[in-house]
Amino acid sequence: MGYRVYAGRIERAEGAFREGSWVGFRWVDRVTLYDAAGDHIEGDVPGQVVLDPVLTQEKNQLNSFECSIPYEIETPFATIRNPVYDALKLRKSWVCVEEDDKPIFVGRVTELEKQFDRSWRVYAEGALGVMQDESWKLDPATYTLTKARNETSKWFDTYYADTLFNQLFALGRADCGLICIGKVTVQNGKTIDTTDKGTQIDTHWNLLNTLFLDEYDGYLRTRIETSGDVWRICVDYLLDIEETTRQAIYYGSNLLDLTYTEKIPNDFATRITAYGSKTESHGWWIWKKYSTSAIVAVAKNEEAESKYGVVEKIVTVDGDTTEASLQETADKQLKEYKQDVEPSLMIEAFDYKDTGRDLDRLQFLKKTHVVSEPHGIDGWYVCTKTALTLDAPDNKRYEYGLPPRKLTDQQNANTTNQKTIKNQLRGVLSWLNK
Repeated sequence: MGYRVYAGRIERAEGAFREGSWVGFRWVDRVTLYDAAGDHIEGDVPGQVVLDPVLTQEKNQLNSFECSIPYEIETPFATIRNPVYDALKLRKSWVCVEEDDKPIFVGRVTELEKQFDRSWRVYAEGALGVMQDESWKLDPATYTLTKARNETSKWFDTYYADTLFNQLFALGRADCGLICIGKVTVQNGKTIDTTDKGTQIDTHWNLLNTLFLDEYDGYLRTRIETSGDVWRICVDYLLDIEETTRQAIYYGSNLLDLTYTEKIPNDFATRITAYGSKTESHGWWIWKKYSTSAIVAVAKNEEAESKYGVVEKIVTVDGDTTEASLQETADKQLKEYKQDVEPSLMIEAFDYKDTGRDLDRLQFLKKTHVVSEPHGIDGWYVCTKTALTLDAPDNKRYEYGLPPRKLTDQQNANTTNQKTIKNQLRGVLSWLNK
């Protein structure tokens, strides 16, 4: 149980997964860097040949692993040169972090920094970092965003499908059999027109952020699957997180501290006033005259105004219009703003898993039930960020939040607004081991 970290080289391989034969990768060789239980360290070498191992995971970001490799280590008999001191190579070595014997992170070494005491500071970037290796020329066209994939469809049915999301993961030589498309539930079957943006040239990762994550939000998740000694990394793009933990956080039990805050969000408005003009004709035939007058339409949320007062945004419509069309514009604009407070939840708790209880861990991109009756808190929160100090459980930190309102509104209405501020409902969970 606990955490184990190892590093080594990988090669392209083929494995028999449940959908059929898949291209993936296998480990050519590897060395253990950290083992909480000490089961995978040979001889008299201690179970930790690295210092300060930290795994950082954040929603829709490239996850990372960091550690230090000292030049020398202490054994029960003598001080010796660290056996893994020269083991890691820039961009050639890959690192894996296991939690309770299950791999939760795979990434390649992208930075090696030698310190004054001759120790190495190592930085490994998550597997999706390969999307930064190649650029892509996106021609002006109308593209289908995503396509639903069921559990029985073949890999090539989705991977080579004519969708923008799948094309971004066609990584060519940078792939090395690492990545495949998993479950996709965001904007299925919808299209995007890029004809007015001209030719776009950027890395696969930047285009993924620009065309999907910044625009639609959602949850980009990587899952590691194995078939014998062959591994693959599945990429899911999800509207919501379905997985939950069997461990809840309760007031008077494993909840140690909580702060609940309400604030007015940045993209807030209770009223939209739209200004336009209309042209009317008077008279008949050669005596007909035309007059143009200003018109105004107002859309407002009376309930929100009664609670928070009037917060007005103004829009203008160019050209000739009508009262009905102007009112429709105001109503539509109001829906693109929030009319309620945005709560945040700060949490400190400890995880019963560390005490040996048969419960799920509080994990990244899983929902946990948080209940605190004195504070009126009772809901499911998604873990959106973790900082796992593998050798110091009392310093682990987690952030929790609810599904972004921006994502839900867009999925239901199939509309987007690039200027909308992302919902930042989140809390912080410190994992304390007592």
